[in-house]
Amino acid sequence: NYCKAWNNRANALCAIKRQAQALASYDKAVALNPRYHQAWFNRGLLLAEMQAYGNALESYQRAIAIYPD
Repeated sequence: NYCKAWNNRANALCAIKRQAQALASYDKAVALNPRYHQAWFNRGLLLAEMQAYGNALESYQRAIAIYPD
């Protein structure tokens, strides 16, 4: 139940092109800690890669709202 571990797992899954599993892991990370901006950002990157641009934009907006710098 450690959000950073789920984020890292998702990053590893992205590296081996297992996008559906990676997305599920990012979802778990943000469910555990909705204020973890890095997982929201990474989720946006993955969704953009999957051409789910609307959902990617929502993830980016969440990341920016949490960490505007």
